[in-house]
Amino acid sequence: MRRVLVVLLLLLGCDAQPSTTDASTSTDASRDGASPATDLGVDATLSDAGLVGCAAPIGGATVLDVTEAPYAAHGDGTTDDTDAIQAALDAAASGDVVRVPDGVFMIDATRGLRPHSATTLALTPGAILRAITTTSANYDVVRIQDAHDVTIVGGTIEGERARHDPSLGGEWGMGLSIHASQRIIVDGVTARDCWGDGFYVTGSSTDVTMCNALADGNRRQGMSITSVARMDVTGCTFRGTHGTLPEDGVDIEPNAGETVSDVTFTRCTFEGNAGFGLEIGVPIAQTGNAFVTRVLATDCDAFGNGVGTMSSSPRAGITVSNCRGTGITGCRSHDNTGDGIYLRNDASGSRVTGNTCSHNGGSGIVEYLCMDNTITGDTCQDNGAHGVYSTDCTGSTISGNTESGNTIPP
Repeated sequence: MRRVLVVLLLLLGCDAQPSTTDASTSTDASRDGASPATDLGVDATLSDAGLVGCAAPIGGATVLDVTEAPYAAHGDGTTDDTDAIQAALDAAASGDVVRVPDGVFMIDATRGLRPHSATTLALTPGAILRAITTTSANYDVVRIQDAHDVTIVGGTIEGERARHDPSLGGEWGMGLSIHASQRIIVDGVTARDCWGDGFYVTGSSTDVTMCNALADGNRRQGMSITSVARMDVTGCTFRGTHGTLPEDGVDIEPNAGETVSDVTFTRCTFEGNAGFGLEIGVPIAQTGNAFVTRVLATDCDAFGNGVGTMSSSPRAGITVSNCRGTGITGCRSHDNTGDGIYLRNDASGSRVTGNTCSHNGGSGIVEYLCMDNTITGDTCQDNGAHGVYSTDCTGSTISGNTESGNTIPP
């Protein structure tokens, strides 16, 4: 077996030359189907391959290729590869990398793939984990459950919404789910065409990092977050959600007994979703039983949301309700069917500063039934109603905003 000079360039399908060391003189790995991740002391990182920005260095790791013996996954778009890939995941020791090369690997999503703690699942750019058509309303193509220090990088996770029988109902077919897990990294992963959500984070998970990910064309949400503490989302795009309410790009919505806290979105895009671009809040029915605190959106874009919604009301680019301490700073929200930014129903103690809201069907920025918000230094222009509008609110500071060309003048 040849050793790899810079394993992660090969791991992610980039152009790199293997070592010319003859197999007869190389050091074989200690387990079948495994090869060393580095040679000559080279410590490659995932970012060296030009794909990722938040995965930790893994040079020196052992790589298990799912297409090699003893796993022998086919990747032909026909064969059920669930058992083969899961066997590689089960064989991975702490610090190991399970590599999925280019190909279409069919997955029984009712069982799904389950990575283990302290391992990396790395897909090359042309690798697709595709859900086999199912009659089940519930599935996870990949599920991280009760695990820690797991990294998922690259490739595509694909649902089966186009092949799912709509008469079966349900809305819980997920691409990648994170349940009750700690220190999880998702980097450069696409989740598309799922019956439910592209990404789903729940179960009091902690310290989740997501960057350069794409959720595209999922049915219920691009991503749902129901229970997490400390999650950073950077440089991700959530687009084209449509099919069953809420139809959001991202929906932060805890269930009874759950809490979401300290979530940040930086340089993210919420584009062309039938629902809200970014929805943050506790359902009114769960007031006092569920909580959202300290969600921040910085330098994000929300545009073209609300077109074709199943809702009876227009959809905003960003909406916040029934929670405290939200910050929206330096974002751009435009060409949405509803408002650019909409604070409602006790979305209190929020800071909305330095944003640009333009060409929305409703107002640029609205607060309704709130208190103690700060809305300053924003630019609202050419919106279908007001620039900045406040009604039935108390204690808010609204100052230093620029309003022009809106249908209803200040």
